[in-house]
Amino acid sequence: MVTVNKSQPEPTAPPMYGQPPPQAYGQPPPPPATGIPVIQPGTMQVNNNPGPWSTGLCDCFSDVPNCCITCWCPCITFGQIAEIVDKGSTSCGASGALYALLAYITGCACIYSCFYRSKMRRQYMLPEGPCPDCLIHF
Repeated sequence: MVTVNKSQPEPTAPPMYGQPPPQAYGQPPPPPATGIPVIQPGTMQVNNNPGPWSTGLCDCFSDVPNCCITCWCPCITFGQIAEIVDKGSTSCGASGALYALLAYITGCACIYSCFYRSKMRRQYMLPEGPCPDCLIHF
């Protein structure tokens, strides 16, 4: 009669290429990496020289699709810019909806967008010109 010893684990095949290895010593797997990648301090190069705007103030038709969206529905363009400037902390939809609400209630959403233009200029070191931000967004 043959006896089987149940105290030993059954042998398993080695993991296939590209598959994670089995867990060592019965430890749970590490949690998956989530969130925003973090740059270690001192590893990022900062450019202190102001750069030019990619288009001039009157170069509206250099990007026709963006020109049309901005002309007919500026809340979409504002939402996109706000999401980039806020580094994703506010969504395009939320910022665009707030812009549309301010435009509908007060008619002066340009005051709100003026602050974002100033914030974007500081963040990307862009020159203030050819006139102040509040005049460009009026």
